[in-house]
Amino acid sequence: MSNQDILETDAEMMLEEELDNDILRPLIEREVTPAARKVASDNVQMGVIVGELIAITEEGRVAMVCYPGQNGAAAIAARSTIDLYGKHIGEQVVLMFEGNDPEKPIIMGVLQGKAGWPQDKQPNQVEVDADGERMIVTAKEQLVLRCGKASITLTKAGKVLIKGSYVLSRSSGVNRIKGGSVQLIDGICANEWKLSMPTVLRVGPYRFFFYSGDRDEPKHIHVEREDNIAKFWIDPVRLQKSGGFSRPEIIRIMNIIEEHSQQITEAWHEYFGH
Repeated sequence: MSNQDILETDAEMMLEEELDNDILRPLIEREVTPAARKVASDNVQMGVIVGELIAITEEGRVAMVCYPGQNGAAAIAARSTIDLYGKHIGEQVVLMFEGNDPEKPIIMGVLQGKAGWPQDKQPNQVEVDADGERMIVTAKEQLVLRCGKASITLTKAGKVLIKGSYVLSRSSGVNRIKGGSVQLIDGICANEWKLSMPTVLRVGPYRFFFYSGDRDEPKHIHVEREDNIAKFWIDPVRLQKSGGFSRPEIIRIMNIIEEHSQQITEAWHEYFGH
């Protein structure tokens, strides 16, 4: 390569560098204006700030807040990303600022205090326990599980309503219907059968009672403790059937029946009339 070629190549490289400098110079040498300095300062100062919700005005459309370091002491109108209610007034709120403008706060949320959310009533909730084996669904007034014409309704008053065009109750073990009284109503013939379970005797944890449908059987008594139940003939005292009682407990119950056999017999005759 000749000296002339080297000089021409160096000249071309110097020209390219000057062109590059001309393009980048406005960006590098741009003067920082006072407004730009303010934005940079605001970027450092403004961020997430905890303020206080002072009031909600204009029929709930405008929230008024105060926060540390604001200009002046007057409340500032703020927009919100969440629904706010009267119960939130006086609570701490999380604030951010539109364009880092201290006069344009936005409420991002309400902080939860040590006492929990300031709500009059616990909200509806679905709770699933840690091992996933149980699910609790809670409702304030009524809970309905519905599929087509079938439904199960739970009410606040404690009622359980099961409805369907066909309802089947099936159990491989004991199928018990337990209540202060049991009513079986035939919707076609408008007939009603009432099954009552009068208590004859209570001894410790045991309740001794009759079923109203027992009149056509020999004298006997039913005994229950929690979910355990048994049936005993009275004369002589012997076990007819048991569900859940241990052998020592059955012997203990038979001794109680022996001890109160006269009282049980009199109650049988009085209730069934024979």
